[in-house]
Amino acid sequence: DNFILTFRKYFEPDQKNPVYFHSIRGVGYKFTDIH
Repeated sequence: DNFILTFRKYFEPDQKNPVYFHSIRGVGYKFTDIH
């Protein structure tokens, strides 16, 4: 999804190993706060 890719571009330190935005198959996406 282009919307999530845009968020990952700005917020994720490493886009190939996401920390904040996770894809959940069959459901969508999940935001995880690491604090």
